[in-house]
Amino acid sequence: MTPSDSDSRVRLIDEEEVPEPQSPAHFFDRLAAFALDFLFIFLLFYSGLFIASFLFKIAFDIDSALVRYAGFLALFTFYGAYFSSGGRRTIGKRIFGLRVCDWDGAPLRLSQALARSFGYIPSSPLCLGFLWALRSPGNRAWHDILAGSRVVETRTKGFAAHLLSGILGACVLAAMAGLWSWYYLAAPYYYQMRMVAGAKMSLQSLAALKEAYYKEHGAYSASLRELADFSGSKGEIIGVLKEVFERQSLKIEVRPEGYTFRGRVKNADRTEVILSGPQPPSPGDDEY
Repeated sequence: MTPSDSDSRVRLIDEEEVPEPQSPAHFFDRLAAFALDFLFIFLLFYSGLFIASFLFKIAFDIDSALVRYAGFLALFTFYGAYFSSGGRRTIGKRIFGLRVCDWDGAPLRLSQALARSFGYIPSSPLCLGFLWALRSPGNRAWHDILAGSRVVETRTKGFAAHLLSGILGACVLAAMAGLWSWYYLAAPYYYQMRMVAGAKMSLQSLAALKEAYYKEHGAYSASLRELADFSGSKGEIIGVLKEVFERQSLKIEVRPEGYTFRGRVKNADRTEVILSGPQPPSPGDDEY
């Protein structure tokens, strides 16, 4: 073997065993790829629920919202983990020319990829974990640091491609920040007020029922179950009240001249709602 053959063999081994250095992925490329993967799983999951509800007559009501949310998160987590390990790539990363690897450039193990997917949870509030990639070495987000991974480019991109991903990424960032602000800041207040409004409507319905009972029996009833029996829809009324009010918090005070309902709403503040009667007659009622 000549020295030149030996040198060429060493170069061949080096080329096979030492991966070429790859550029860290641009921040907005990563955000755009993440959004595309999120949209794909969202459409896949909810179209599957729709087909299941149509074929098997499965009812997905409000009570199952938490189950749906957990199912979506589980599917998104394992989709990201599987396609980020073993040299595979998600749809979004394939389109934007990215791949996930460890710090040395080798494919992630499945355990690493699972840790990275679960790392989206601490990275999501206010997008802080994603924004960390703007200043960290290797453009690594919190979930990359947690899993010992990094995201690199698999092909060079021109100015137009970077501009497009920048626009898409900025839109995604704004949407994520808006959704987080709604979910953690605005939505709790909105749903608390919505629960209070629903409780007031329930008390108004009870008040109308109590007035009807008074017209027939000449006295106000102090029993919720008696009013529910009188309505002819006992199960429905009791069910609605249980959804809105805390257990055993709804009370009726009866006086010779009227009545008062008191109850605590099932919200974070346990808001007390009070309604006194008799209620004024509606415009369609007969007046004496």
